[in-house]
Amino acid sequence: MHDNTAARAIDRFLADLELARKDDDRFDLTVGYISSAKDDCKATMLLFDAGLFALSTYHLQQATEKTTKAYLLSTNIISIKEARDINHNSLNGHILLAQKMINYSKGMIRNVSLLMNSNSKLELLKKINKEEVARLPYSDIAKLVDSSDLTLPKHRKLISDAIENIKDRESEGRKTIRTVAVQKGLDEDKIEDEIDNQLDQLRSDVMNNASIKYSTLLPFLYIASAVTYPHQGYTRYPDGNIRPRDYTMNMGIVEATPDLCGRIMKVIECIENEYLSDIESSNTS
Repeated sequence: MHDNTAARAIDRFLADLELARKDDDRFDLTVGYISSAKDDCKATMLLFDAGLFALSTYHLQQATEKTTKAYLLSTNIISIKEARDINHNSLNGHILLAQKMINYSKGMIRNVSLLMNSNSKLELLKKINKEEVARLPYSDIAKLVDSSDLTLPKHRKLISDAIENIKDRESEGRKTIRTVAVQKGLDEDKIEDEIDNQLDQLRSDVMNNASIKYSTLLPFLYIASAVTYPHQGYTRYPDGNIRPRDYTMNMGIVEATPDLCGRIMKVIECIENEYLSDIESSNTS
């Protein structure tokens, strides 16, 4: 019974992805968001260098928002309408993606408590006072960003170490495979060699495969959304608790701007290389 439910859930998930891949409007909108995000990144640094920090921060927020929408569309899980309805608060997009993945996963795995817990944390961060987030010092922003960037060497090493642990714990499985192979008259040494090859390939994929690197960018994009969203209003209007003239190099988000903008550009490059180029090649084949 459970197997049939899981099979149906997987079939539905794959069918939805395939339908989304054939949506030309999705591709065009993703390209549009990427193009606009690039322009916002350029404007961010031009204004930053000119000392116009409020406007620079506003365009950083816009670059983050548009890159997030492009990323969410590229998953083929978020619809065009859903992406548009996110408006300025791109945190809503991350929450929606988590919710939809939970719904898919309910049919595939029995225990989704980990996913549910992750989603509740997303909701919690969304509810944190906007002004408090907007006033975060640079040191706090830097820690958040570094902890979320899974492309950093220290995080890549953790992933590699986890795979090594999987390999180290294969002994029991190998004994079982050897027993079955002997019973069926198979060459157990060849089977064990194949296991080694598969584990080596998995390790290589995690460390080098571009599509896996692509997925590791999402946690950073979530943090970038969290720390930039509050500024979309404060940077433009002089009647808030934080005013445009308050944006100086003493403000954490201003000091973090070059680093955040550079990382956003890396996400944009990854979307172009992995999603857009893949769709273009599919359309021409």
